[in-house]
Amino acid sequence: MTFMPKKNRLNFDEVADGLVDISSVYGIKGSVLKAADILSQHLSNVYLYSFEYKSKDRRN
Repeated sequence: MTFMPKKNRLNFDEVADGLVDISSVYGIKGSVLKAADILSQHLSNVYLYSFEYKSKDRRN
């Protein structure tokens, strides 16, 4: 017997796309936001544009 019942376990294949999205947001977008924040402390006009695209198609 294990600590978590089998019905509560996640299938890695089902969550892999979400994990990739989370890690890319943290690694790429987070760094860009931090850089813009640092620049804004020294420059008066700092702009950051973010283009979000949502699709019904899944990446497989």
